[in-house]
Amino acid sequence: MPKNAVIMGIGGYLGHDANAALMIGPNLISSSQEERFTRKKHDGAFPSFAIEDCLAAGKIDASEVTDVVFAEKSLQSHLFDITGQPGGKLTRWLGRWLPGSWPGLFSRPARQLFPNAKFHYAWHHLTHVAGAFHTSPFESAAFLCVDGKGEDYSASAGIIDDQQVTIQYEQPYENGLGMLYTLVTEYLGFHSFGSEYKVMGLAPYGRPVFVEHLERLFATDDRGGLRLKAPIRFSWESRRAAWSKVAEATGLPVRQPKDELTSDHINIARRGLRLP
Repeated sequence: MPKNAVIMGIGGYLGHDANAALMIGPNLISSSQEERFTRKKHDGAFPSFAIEDCLAAGKIDASEVTDVVFAEKSLQSHLFDITGQPGGKLTRWLGRWLPGSWPGLFSRPARQLFPNAKFHYAWHHLTHVAGAFHTSPFESAAFLCVDGKGEDYSASAGIIDDQQVTIQYEQPYENGLGMLYTLVTEYLGFHSFGSEYKVMGLAPYGRPVFVEHLERLFATDDRGGLRLKAPIRFSWESRRAAWSKVAEATGLPVRQPKDELTSDHINIARRGLRLP
């Protein structure tokens, strides 16, 4: 990017926590979350209010934005959602040259708003890594990024410094640790993509009596990567159908949101995963 670039970053393509950030040259001017304006928790709609807030903070017009960067490669995500298979060299190459006209979830409204900007699509995991590293005091670091899904991967590991990022390992598919956390969250009667912290908050109050029960759901490889045995997808239908698998493993029925929260539910949140 040129030193005088005016960059608008847009996140939330995956449908939750939409956000925006404005950089002018090397300086971060403003960052904003859409939910703060709409009052909808974890709002995943196109972040028009957050963008407007960033532009106001920078005292610039949308026509002055030279580059728009999305926190997801929509081509890879689209192909993975269709085929269920992780990308290869071809989709990686296509991802580098993805045109600004590609009809991603946020591309069309962004194109209308920023008619003079070039569009760029970043690897989702690397946006997490860059955000963590560049707000830290370190000159270099090793990183491990584990989430539900970024394009066609669920975990990435490597090293980063001020000059470059090197990915040394990636775990393909979406039925990894993030999916397990999502399934347990929904099985316990909480909404996913925002209520996982409730499961984390319950954990210290429980006892690890369901370790062996929940370990029936997954296997680990020689790198320590966790993989659910069932090929579960992040679609609502696939996740909902998989709640029964958690119920079979624990021996307890799926908790409905209005059901009493029992000591068993708290113990399931605790779980106490045994590490190798």
